[in-house]
Amino acid sequence: MTMNTLKKNPASVKANRNQAIPSAFPGSAFNLDDVRRFVAELEVPFSPSLIEWRVMTLSDDGTRGQIVPYADQRAYTDRLNEIFTPAGWTRKYAVTTSANFEREEDKKLVAKVFVTCDLTIHGIGSHSATGEEWADN
Repeated sequence: MTMNTLKKNPASVKANRNQAIPSAFPGSAFNLDDVRRFVAELEVPFSPSLIEWRVMTLSDDGTRGQIVPYADQRAYTDRLNEIFTPAGWTRKYAVTTSANFEREEDKKLVAKVFVTCDLTIHGIGSHSATGEEWADN
């Protein structure tokens, strides 16, 4: 049974609720109830005291803008350690840069920096995400 089968056929989820996770997570000791509990614990919002705000854009006159809430990476690390222990997960970063090119808005010769983070929860799976920023920032 694959994870796609589980998504398409809820009856198979119920029938296999206490079995180990299927082939999508080979060698896993976790059953579906464990994974559901882990997901629920990961979805708990952070305390407001851990939330910071970043100004992303401002209007030309500075009277309006866009702000985005975020949590410091230590909050995420602490949450993962609480749920999985420090030995239960890993994170790996890869940093790459683009070739220099002329930035359109200021005609400056600059490169971009790309950071990819791969997060693995042992026995469950992995996810990766990439962010980018101008090298001169």
